[in-house]
Amino acid sequence: MAESSADYAKQVAEELKAKGLRVNSDLRGEKIT
Repeated sequence: MAESSADYAKQVAEELKAKGLRVNSDLRGEKIT
């Protein structure tokens, strides 16, 4: 995962948490096979 994508994912996760949702982000750099 590109660093910019990970940063965006973290931002979205924080916004969702602020709205009361449970969020679990998997930001590992592993390929999908």
